[in-house]
Amino acid sequence: MTTKKVKLEELEFCVFDLETTGGNHTKDGIIEIGLVVIKNKTIKKQKNYLINPKQKIPDFIQKLTSISDKDVENAPVIEDVIEEILEMMGDKILVAHNTSFDVPFFNSVLNRLGKPELQNKSICTNLMTKFLIPNLLSSNLTYMAKIFNIDHGKAHRALDDAKASAHLLLKYLDIFEQKNIDKLNHLYYPRNKYELDRIHLKSNQLQQLSIEQVLKNIKAPFLFSLKGEKGTLDFVIPLEPTDKHFDFLINKINSIETKWETITIQIFGSYSEAYFTFFKYISKLKFSIQKEIENDLLTLFEVNSNEFESLSSNLRNKPDETIKNEFGTFLILGHLVKGQYVILNTQTLGSKNMLVFKYPAHQKKLLQFINSRIHKKANIKTFPINFYALLILISQKSKEHIMLTKGNLKKKQIPELISNIELLLSEYKNPHNYPQQYI
Repeated sequence: MTTKKVKLEELEFCVFDLETTGGNHTKDGIIEIGLVVIKNKTIKKQKNYLINPKQKIPDFIQKLTSISDKDVENAPVIEDVIEEILEMMGDKILVAHNTSFDVPFFNSVLNRLGKPELQNKSICTNLMTKFLIPNLLSSNLTYMAKIFNIDHGKAHRALDDAKASAHLLLKYLDIFEQKNIDKLNHLYYPRNKYELDRIHLKSNQLQQLSIEQVLKNIKAPFLFSLKGEKGTLDFVIPLEPTDKHFDFLINKINSIETKWETITIQIFGSYSEAYFTFFKYISKLKFSIQKEIENDLLTLFEVNSNEFESLSSNLRNKPDETIKNEFGTFLILGHLVKGQYVILNTQTLGSKNMLVFKYPAHQKKLLQFINSRIHKKANIKTFPINFYALLILISQKSKEHIMLTKGNLKKKQIPELISNIELLLSEYKNPHNYPQQYI
């Protein structure tokens, strides 16, 4: 017996949101519930219920939701509307922007009413966001509505939140379909597979989809990598979204004689950030491949070979002083996400050499990052010096809006540094329409 394959567009969802008197499942009650039914990727029905919780609504909840005791004094109690709510939910997939709260709380109410708990499958658009767009510093519903241009009405009102979550889900369903995702279980948080800032292509996929079609959707600096049949890294290079670089890649892929298995492309907010990520992979490549990539970058960015050899030599002879004077201790860049920025500690490699931040919300965190690193010596023995020299020369030719701090940064210079950061960020215009523009 074969099971009928259900297409994403055929699925039925009930998106819902609860406003409650608090977070205690045993004592607090529902004061409002909003529900939105989706079928065939279309909103078919919506309903909102104000509910009398039979207890006083705390002042902070009244302020948060704008729902007062007076608003609910003549509203039905949950017992009077629960069957209508359950009928609307039916056996549909339940969706909320925080299912870890909404579903257990609703189940606790059902328990108190002597009714069985929900058995529906559920999807959390908040958790889905974190897996699809991992480089977001915030995934709250208000922010997600803003970046996807979703009309949110009023936050912390049940129907407005449910409708915003519904439109966010519809946006994600469109994305899944564009990525040829047609399995129901893939909706349940496809971690490390469908992130919007990257794409993984198997060699057999390029038989149906040409590399030219893939590259035309890239609008930001990116890191291209190619792995062999056993998962070994065969080639990696940071590039910019230009015809010259695309043509280079097409020729490179067509000229590769050994069989490759997977192509991965990841986009970044700046070329320098892509390049610093590239540093992490260089040591995994054969020396002959490293030299090939070095020559490719020299050609693609039209770097003067004499300048390159001279700077490489200086970096090898006086690494600490030269790097700090040539490239600076910190590099500040625009992030892929509008309103987010990156600060890189250029003196070392590793996961702790960078911080993604918002400004001024994260000024304290930014200062802590700078303060913890201003006196550390450069640790460039782990760097391939020639590639570091290339980055310096490429960045000098780049039009990226960046700020470099020269030499050893003194603590007394930090106020001036912060002033310069504020000036930089006020002038920076993010050219990327991410995550709406994704691979």
